[in-house]
Amino acid sequence: MTDRIPTKAGGTIVGAMTNPVGDGVLAVLPVKRFAAAKSRLGPTHGIRFRAELAEAMFHDVLRVCTGHGGLAGTLVVTREPRAARACARHGATHLRERDEAGLNEAVELGIRHALLAGARGVLVLPTDLPALRSDDLDAMLAGCRVPGVSLGPADCDGGTNWLLACPPDAIRPRFGPDSLSLHVHEAVKAGVATRIVRLEGVARDIDTDDDLAWFLASSARSTETWRFLANGPLADDTTTSDCEYHE
Repeated sequence: MTDRIPTKAGGTIVGAMTNPVGDGVLAVLPVKRFAAAKSRLGPTHGIRFRAELAEAMFHDVLRVCTGHGGLAGTLVVTREPRAARACARHGATHLRERDEAGLNEAVELGIRHALLAGARGVLVLPTDLPALRSDDLDAMLAGCRVPGVSLGPADCDGGTNWLLACPPDAIRPRFGPDSLSLHVHEAVKAGVATRIVRLEGVARDIDTDDDLAWFLASSARSTETWRFLANGPLADDTTTSDCEYHE
């Protein structure tokens, strides 16, 4: 029987509780239900394609994080059953939200858990960054040598593709439209040092057909996402119910 442990931070740890992370940095991966992900691709791709794409990208990010020795652990905040099962396979901790309230609410839940676990910092990574590599994590984690916030700008739309905060609650998360400027504003308001660090592999997330074409032309052929796109048709499939992607 799977252990389910309510946490003081809110939500429920499913499976083995994360060991105390001490003075380390905890990766926080907020994950929307796969069938509800990548809605901007809705006009050209159906539920099945978008759900399978979201799952492949999540697996790629999860593998890089759980395989990186510089992280104290990986916390996946989600109500998506398929993501939860992947946590068990890869040694990540699954924190089940009580409700799927939104991206920033999921991040805040992860931050509260990190504080209770004694983490020195958190690295928040959305999971639509399948080009993420281990050396990208090295560059991100370098920012936690001193207190403050490091932000990864998105190439388009003024967004934030990753956030490193030391301590974990250094600023309030403001992911969404124009989030880079909002995060900078939060850091100024909190009086914490801010670094903006553009990393090639994670400067572009996957939201549009142009992003899909860019990724297919990239060198990330060892990723599950690249194999999914290369081996499957980039075509509409609106006939599949989202029930296929849930327990």
